[in-house]
Amino acid sequence: MSNSNKSGCGFLPILGTVIVLIGTGVGAYYYFQGGKPSQDNIALQGAQVVPESAFASSFISTNNQDWKQLTQYGTPQTQQAIKNGLEEWEKETFPNTKITFDQDIKPWIDGLTFALLPGNLSSKKIDQNQILLVIGIKDKIKADQFSKKLEKEPEITFEKRDYKGISIVETTNSKGDRFIWALVGDQIVLSEKSETVEQAIDTFKGEPSYAKKPGFKQMVSQRLKLENPLIQVYLPDYSQMMEQTIKSQGREIPATTLKQLKAVESMVMGISAEKVGLHLQAIAKVKPEQIVKFPQSVSGEVLTEFPQNTLAFINGKGINEGWENLVEQSQQEPELKGFVTQVRQGFKTANLEADQDVFGWMDGEFALGILNLKKGGIANLGIGAMMVIETSDRPTAETAIKKLDQMAKFTPFIKLNQSQVGAINLTEWTIPQQGTVLSYGWIANQSFMLTSGTSWATVKTEQKNSSLPQNSKFKDIQNSLPDNNLGYGFLDIEQIIISLDGLPGTIIDPEAKTILESIEGLGMTVTQPNKSTSQVDVILSLKSVIK
Repeated sequence: MSNSNKSGCGFLPILGTVIVLIGTGVGAYYYFQGGKPSQDNIALQGAQVVPESAFASSFISTNNQDWKQLTQYGTPQTQQAIKNGLEEWEKETFPNTKITFDQDIKPWIDGLTFALLPGNLSSKKIDQNQILLVIGIKDKIKADQFSKKLEKEPEITFEKRDYKGISIVETTNSKGDRFIWALVGDQIVLSEKSETVEQAIDTFKGEPSYAKKPGFKQMVSQRLKLENPLIQVYLPDYSQMMEQTIKSQGREIPATTLKQLKAVESMVMGISAEKVGLHLQAIAKVKPEQIVKFPQSVSGEVLTEFPQNTLAFINGKGINEGWENLVEQSQQEPELKGFVTQVRQGFKTANLEADQDVFGWMDGEFALGILNLKKGGIANLGIGAMMVIETSDRPTAETAIKKLDQMAKFTPFIKLNQSQVGAINLTEWTIPQQGTVLSYGWIANQSFMLTSGTSWATVKTEQKNSSLPQNSKFKDIQNSLPDNNLGYGFLDIEQIIISLDGLPGTIIDPEAKTILESIEGLGMTVTQPNKSTSQVDVILSLKSVIK
């Protein structure tokens, strides 16, 4: 018996003695070793032997051309670290054997399909979801040679039995870890549970398959807007998948959460290696009736107010609506209600009503950023924060600002200064020995600005040279993301690592640092092409290899 049946994936370690199970392993070997596997076995073929009860699946390409772009990323140190890790992995995966991935597995493998099947959710016993792996075969002779070679390994034992005319093989290593597999047509089905393999055989024999599930074929044929996807994930019934996963962990689902889950009908996700780096994309089909108000795309003009050395930012539109939705949802979720109460009480200490004085007037575009400062900043860490908010209700905003001014006047250690920067009337809070800790003012008729840890005057001086849209890392990411979006999120990871490395007492693990130093930035955006479609794109920009 397996030592880890409860996990639903305890067979993964021993499974490595047969095949590289995860895409990074497969890809990394093609990354370094090359090869041109066929791509005839597409996701639909793998799904034809997956039982209809499956609620999620993924397809991993083993096409060398799809993975080739990975060789263009990283630093020499990063590539060497990955290669060393793979060599160590192979030693641990095939201990005391003559089996190697490059010679024994790569020649016959043709795509991997993972499927997630429901476990036992009875009231007496809750099993974790089960994983079924379908391995495509492009060369049966090579696969047979590998099987015979595996059987000769003294550390691995085999037990065979017949099920409906097909041989099921149970393989166990010296540690007692096991997996069960069977050959069905041109594919291998594999799991840690005998019942799961039997279900796959039943499907091969004619029982309803995942491939026939409503909407699945359409999802497979619906191409993601990705260049050469390495991994694709299909969730034809998203709400069922989430419900199944949560219940398998023995947790209850709040009514509001369940309602949100049921709003999403299906989802397809993928990852591709592109010129700028790794591109993750997720497209969800949602119930149109759940979209009360169709979101409007943002212009992004507020980003021009931020300096080029902005470390991180997020922008969008309609903070007021986000707060209203949060308040509504909190009526049915106690934990969320507690959070809303804390926020309201926090602002009340400054004589501000959160619903009206703070969030009520924030109905336009906004941007919040973390700035890299040459000196000073929040807690003298060399960072500051800045927010720009557009509004159609300046009078309400002015009322809130006056309350803020009053609070500062009656705080003994804060000095309130009024100055003018160009045509902007600026209010600054200063503290002896620390300098400016807060500044705010109207940079346009309907645009309010607030900085923390630094003064707007300082930000404006740095912004004169170049603004955020001129940041080369952000530009590269922006050019790879969809236009007409609902806002951007961005992290200048390269500069963040440099800043962290310079802080006293900060130690970054050398191995982690090697990987992080190959990353330039992270960006994401959300688009809503129509009332029934939502799309998320994430770009992890990577440094090109220095030849």
